[in-house]
Amino acid sequence: LAEQAGADAIDVSAYGNVGKSIAFTEAPLVHEPGGFLPFAKKAKAALSIPIIAVGRLELDQAEKGLAASDFDMVAMGRKLLADPELPGKVMADRTADIRPCIYCYICVSQIFINQPLICAVNPRLGQEHRDDLIASAGQSKKIIVIGGGPGGMEAARVLAERGHRVSLWEKDKDAGGTARIAALAYEPNGRLIRWLHGQLKALPVELQFGKLATVEAIQAENPDQVIVATGAARTAPDIPGKNLPHVFDGDQMRGLLFGTDPVAMKKLPAYKQFMLFCARHLQILRSIGLLRVLSHVWMPIKKKVVIIGGGLVGVELAEFLQERGRDITVLEPGANLAPELSIVRRSRVIYMLREHGVALHTGASSIEIKDSVVIFE
Repeated sequence: LAEQAGADAIDVSAYGNVGKSIAFTEAPLVHEPGGFLPFAKKAKAALSIPIIAVGRLELDQAEKGLAASDFDMVAMGRKLLADPELPGKVMADRTADIRPCIYCYICVSQIFINQPLICAVNPRLGQEHRDDLIASAGQSKKIIVIGGGPGGMEAARVLAERGHRVSLWEKDKDAGGTARIAALAYEPNGRLIRWLHGQLKALPVELQFGKLATVEAIQAENPDQVIVATGAARTAPDIPGKNLPHVFDGDQMRGLLFGTDPVAMKKLPAYKQFMLFCARHLQILRSIGLLRVLSHVWMPIKKKVVIIGGGLVGVELAEFLQERGRDITVLEPGANLAPELSIVRRSRVIYMLREHGVALHTGASSIEIKDSVVIFE
């Protein structure tokens, strides 16, 4: 009908069932990679006018579909918000320099709360009028950035582009900080770590991994400025039973999965300690991709898990463990789960957790950890 009415092209999208909280990420903002490609292919077979494919398309998918004449053009939204220079970088054969979209939905979630557009990976979005964001420095300064997570790496990248002499210190052997555990739970987060690390290696930034920042070490370098990007200071709440041997706080859980926390590892049986020791020294636990795959086979975590705290970290950990066959219960003292997540991603994560049988409890109080049970009201 559209072709007969004189349409010059067809943009093939879809709409979801608004009766479900997950609807928005089924359509029109499809979460499944290339989720609308079958629709575009069918439209191409039936029509003579150009077909525009949309819906979480990666570059290789787009190139393959164009080469196969499955569609004629590609439209991208979120990817262009993450990196408006994407088309130019593709044409210049600089695809490695394209800042990745991590599909966190913060951009579109702003619509629901009547706020200006923002992007989790592109801080310049909406700030393009401020030319001073990456202006060259009038005087080059020696700057130390402490912390190799996304915040620290982005700071080092921008400062180096401004002409400063930058050193990045990270106490771990790998870049990413706590984003590494987030990348285990949600693979697109790892793309941001790799992109930032790659950009830093292409810039005159001194990267020092395994470097612990101390007052003496900083003073010895005599920097003009120091930027501290070490992330949040996390302290586990004073819950009765939190010191029992089968209880781990967030930092210990991270250290357990990557084999970097000797205190957490000592809570495990000897054979599990040995397996983690071997995996760490074979460099297996340094690869997020490999660890994501192998964790489906084995992890030093038992079958039934209670997560106390249903914020962003708690629900993403629940998502990660549920996908690996654990029986999960989440206890959140507050009234809402994961208020830090963007509205759209929050709706999707909570819906999927419930669909997969995760027990989610809000308003949990009087929490007490015992040897084999967790008591709460």
